[in-house]
Amino acid sequence: MLSKLNQLAAHRANLLILADLQRADLALQLVRLHNPISVIDKGITTFRFIKQHPLWILGSAFMLLKSHPKKLIHYLQLGFKILRLTQTTNNR
Repeated sequence: MLSKLNQLAAHRANLLILADLQRADLALQLVRLHNPISVIDKGITTFRFIKQHPLWILGSAFMLLKSHPKKLIHYLQLGFKILRLTQTTNNR
């Protein structure tokens, strides 16, 4: 009976060591993923802001018209695509 308890205690100790190694490995992997996830999070936040305030696109177009009229058509097309994208995501 005592040997069985000793075996269980040794097995438990091995499992605890294994769990510590796995925990350290997981922490290392999460540290590597922190920067890419934060960039994605900032992109989602920016997209939601533009989605809630589409007049910012119009204001930006007028600023481009004032400073660089040749680039205006390109940026207006981009803004229109973004506006359509936000409208389609609103419908879902």
